[in-house]
Amino acid sequence: MMSIICNMSLAVLIVILEASALLYSGWWPPSISDNTTLAHCAWLGVLCDASGSINGIHLPYEYQIEGNFSNMNFSLLPSFTFLDVPHNKLVGRMPLQICTLSRLTYLDLSSNFLYGELPPCVQNLTRLQILNISGNYISGSIPPELGNLERLNTLNLEFNLLNGVVPPTIGCLHNLRFLRFRSNKLNGSIPLELGNLAQMDYVDLSFNYFIGPIPSSIGNLTNLTDLDLRGNQLCGSIPLEIGNLTSLIHLYLQENQLSGSIPLEIGNLTSLTNLYLGGNQLSGSIPPEIGNLRSLAYLDLQGNQLDRSIPLEIGNLRSLTYLDFQGNKLGGSIPPEIGNLRSLTDLDLGGNQLGGSISPEIGNLRSLAYLDLQGNRLGESIPPEIGNLTNSTYLEMQGNQLN
Repeated sequence: MMSIICNMSLAVLIVILEASALLYSGWWPPSISDNTTLAHCAWLGVLCDASGSINGIHLPYEYQIEGNFSNMNFSLLPSFTFLDVPHNKLVGRMPLQICTLSRLTYLDLSSNFLYGELPPCVQNLTRLQILNISGNYISGSIPPELGNLERLNTLNLEFNLLNGVVPPTIGCLHNLRFLRFRSNKLNGSIPLELGNLAQMDYVDLSFNYFIGPIPSSIGNLTNLTDLDLRGNQLCGSIPLEIGNLTSLIHLYLQENQLSGSIPLEIGNLTSLTNLYLGGNQLSGSIPPEIGNLRSLAYLDLQGNQLDRSIPLEIGNLRSLTYLDFQGNKLGGSIPPEIGNLRSLTDLDLGGNQLGGSISPEIGNLRSLAYLDLQGNRLGESIPPEIGNLTNSTYLEMQGNQLN
């Protein structure tokens, strides 16, 4: 009987301590925190189990909770499994007490005003599956200890002020499927160990300061649907192993310093809808294998050093709505097969070395709103079929040899 009473007393004490953690956090307005008749389990966004113990807080953005994040005494909330407070107005640092939440599986602090460093003790949260701290002011480096969170399937640290290298221990997160480090100040090379994450669906490392080549180990990520490395300082050639990523739907490699030719293996990516390689230093020809990408809607190769002719196989891309080859060294004539692309709304071939006449088949592109052929060597007369482009709002042909 005494043990039952002690257990009951302990349970009551835990509930009282948990309620005090909410009360003194300052997150809730006085209309809630000062209401003595309102049980803490009835507070906005508070989740409790059958015993009245708090096991989570769910406060999506429409609640606009305010206050200092570190005022919450997380050490008094041992049953916490769920903390979801995105798009609020919480400020302050991440307190070390958050590392005491050993049962936590879901942590979303995105789009607040948190600052300071990500504490290494986050490695204690070994049950964590979702970690989202995006859209804050978190600085410092990514702690290598993150590699201990082996159950993690989502890691989102984008839109912060993180710097330094991505630790190789990232390769220990074998259950990871979603990785976003976009728009930080990360540098160094992309770790080879990224290729260990065979379950990965989505990788976004864009708009950082990564240097060096794209590691060939990226070809191990055969489940990948989205790969975004744009806006870095990556150099070297596009690895041939990129052709292994046959599940890929979106590939963004633009605005880097990539060189060499476009690998023929790019033609293996038959699920691609978006292919952006613009703003690099790619040279050689556009491989005819690009015609295999029949699901492609957006194709951007602008601002490279590509030469030779536009392959006739470009006419196979009948789902294409956006085609930009501007600012290369492409020669030969505009292939008549381009008239097959009847879904095109934007066509930019400007700033190349295209010659011959403007193909009359261009008049088949009745959805075209934007057409730029300026700065080439096109001759003869403008074909009357150009008058079929009744949806066109922008037409540029200057700097040619038309008569």
